[in-house]
Amino acid sequence: MARIVDERAKTAEHDPLDRTGFGIRTLREQLAEITGDVHHYVTVLAEDLYAASQYLKIVDALRSAGRACEAERWARRGLGIGNPIDQAKLRDAYVDLLFERGAADEALALRWQRFDEHPTKSHYRELRRTAERLGGWSELRSEALDRIRHATAKRPAFADHLVDVLLDEGELDEGWRQAVDHADDLLESRWHQLINLRQPTHPQDVIGPWQRLIQQRLDTSTDKYRYNKAITMLRRLSDGYRATGDTTGLDTYLADLRKLHGRKTSFIAKLDRTDL
Repeated sequence: MARIVDERAKTAEHDPLDRTGFGIRTLREQLAEITGDVHHYVTVLAEDLYAASQYLKIVDALRSAGRACEAERWARRGLGIGNPIDQAKLRDAYVDLLFERGAADEALALRWQRFDEHPTKSHYRELRRTAERLGGWSELRSEALDRIRHATAKRPAFADHLVDVLLDEGELDEGWRQAVDHADDLLESRWHQLINLRQPTHPQDVIGPWQRLIQQRLDTSTDKYRYNKAITMLRRLSDGYRATGDTTGLDTYLADLRKLHGRKTSFIAKLDRTDL
């Protein structure tokens, strides 16, 4: 079977990416794996190093064979190739190899480097996980938070990552403040999470965000459920007004809303049917 597949691999038409067809590649790798010949298996895998997942297969095979030094070299070669999920798995394997070799400082340096290049919530958690293995996270936590704050100040696109990290670290008040400062850089789902955390203790803080979310939803003409979603948010907004003791604020807001969106007759009809 291996001979037939090898012959087919030489003559088969390549895919649009100029690679051997998926079925042939997969079967060749599987056949090479079950031979138990690690060198042959790695050779076959190395013919198509298109993603981190391919490097990870090689690393796993070499580690299982007790060839940690070679596995480490292959892991290092594959860093930064392929999709983020496979890259993260390969980095984890590389960090494990570094720890096994007693090079924990190199492992931590790798995490810092990746975090500084892309200060995302996933890279922050990788850094924290590795620092915790070393027992030194408490000393590094403040530095890591400062770096992601600084990155967000320069590039607001990282705001959602910063807020997520702060919530994960239990820094709820700062997470809210950062969200307010970067209101337009966060997704609606993030705002719902933040409001759910904030409304029970600080109902006055969520009134503005609820109003902004309602307006955004009503303006989203591509969402056929926008009116129902807006009504749901209006009910939560009314809870916020009641919790603050503002008995006239909601009436004033609803009157302004009716005036602003009076031409949206379907929405007004739904609003009339509520008990707001």
